[in-house]
Amino acid sequence: MGGWSNQPLPYRIVRMDIKSLKLDEVYQVEAERISEAARRKESIIHSSGDVRAAGDEVEQTVRDVIAGRLPIRYRTTHGHILDYTGKVSPQLDVIITDNLSSKSLFATSNGTEYAPFESVYAIGEIKSAYDKSKKPIQSFSSTISKIQTDLTRLRTSKHPILSFMVFASSKEFSVEDVSSFYLETPVTQLPSFVCLLEQGTILRGRFLRNDLNEPVFTQYYPCPAIDAKGDENDRWSIIHWCDEPRRAGGNLMFLHLALSEHLLRCAPSVLNLETYLMKSLNWNTGVIFEP
Repeated sequence: MGGWSNQPLPYRIVRMDIKSLKLDEVYQVEAERISEAARRKESIIHSSGDVRAAGDEVEQTVRDVIAGRLPIRYRTTHGHILDYTGKVSPQLDVIITDNLSSKSLFATSNGTEYAPFESVYAIGEIKSAYDKSKKPIQSFSSTISKIQTDLTRLRTSKHPILSFMVFASSKEFSVEDVSSFYLETPVTQLPSFVCLLEQGTILRGRFLRNDLNEPVFTQYYPCPAIDAKGDENDRWSIIHWCDEPRRAGGNLMFLHLALSEHLLRCAPSVLNLETYLMKSLNWNTGVIFEP
C-alpha cells in the first residue's frame, strides 16, 4: 500500500556564495590608464620632443574616462565656449555640454569645438604632471575669472558651471604652494575641486569639531561657489580618499561622483539659437515684391 512516510527526507545545505565588485579597484584600473598615458608622454618628449602629441594623449585618456561614465544626454569634448555676442573663452581641455538639445556651433578637423555658453555644464583642465614653476592652479583660476568677466550667458540659463582640474602626477605638489592663494582668492574664481590622482582632492568642505575638539570632515561641496554655507566651518582642504594602494582610484571615483551629482541637479539646457544666429544675419538689401 502506498502512503505518506513519517521518515524525514534526506537534504543537503547548498551555500550560495554572493560575489561582490569592489568599485575602488575598478576606478584604480582607470586611474592607471591615465598614469600610463602620462608616462608615455614623458617617453615621447624624451625621444622625439613632440610635446603637443604627448599632451594630447593624456587629455584624451581623461576625457574618455569621463565620457564613458556620463549619461548619453551629456557630451565630453574640448575647445572653446562661445557666447551669443561672438566672444570665445580660452582653450579648455574638457567641456561637458548638453548632447540632446544642442550641438557645437563649429568644430575643427582636430576635434576642437565651439560650444554655446548656455549648453555648458562643466569645464576642466588636464595636466600630466604638476609643475610648480608654472602655477597651474593659479593659471586655471585666471581662465575661470576671464570666462565670468568676458562672456555673457542668456538669462534663461541659470545652472552653475562646475570647474575642475586633473593631475596625473603630482610629485611636486605641496599644500604650502597654494594655501595662501586659496585663502586670498574668492571662491567663485577657484576650481570647484582639483584631483591630484597620486595624493588627494582639493575641495571645499564642512568641518565640525568632536568632543576632543578635533576637526571632523562632514560634507563636501561639488560646486562650492553655490553650495557652501559660507561660515567659518567651511574650509578648503586636501582629502585623501581610500588607502594608499588604491588612492588614485579613490580620487578618480570622487571626480565621477562630483560630476554626476552636479549634473543631476542642473536643469536640462534647451538652447535657443535665434539669439546666436540673428546676431550674424544683418539685412543688407533686397527686393520687395510689387503687385
